[in-house]
Amino acid sequence: MAKENKKRKLALTLYKESDLTQKEIADQIDVTEATISKWAHEGNWKELKAIETMSPDKLMRELYLQCDKIIETARDESRALNSKEADALVKLSTAIKSLDKRINPSIVYGVFMRFGKFTKAIDPEFTKKLTQYQNDFIMTEL
Repeated sequence: MAKENKKRKLALTLYKESDLTQKEIADQIDVTEATISKWAHEGNWKELKAIETMSPDKLMRELYLQCDKIIETARDESRALNSKEADALVKLSTAIKSLDKRINPSIVYGVFMRFGKFTKAIDPEFTKKLTQYQNDFIMTEL
């Protein structure tokens, strides 16, 4: 069972972080394509991949790369930005600012979890109360 869980976790990682097909993943970890399909369906892998692909950090990175590409193109051609490129940069900058202001719940949750482990060793009762407040905070931010 532990071996199957390791294979399932590896398969999920390959699914989310590569462009491999389910058959290619199955071949790599030595399971059937039907097994990968079953795991993917049961674990909502498609949704998980979409969530990770659309995380604010990844979106911001993509937006910065687009800005860089526009600027590099003009620089490579030894010219100033044209109005279309300048307009695109303004729109990209606005999108970056919008994303930068949002709280990323997964980051906040990770910090809360680490802090909870720290406080649990000192005062377990306090940690129980704190955890409830932290969960309430995260729910208000979603």
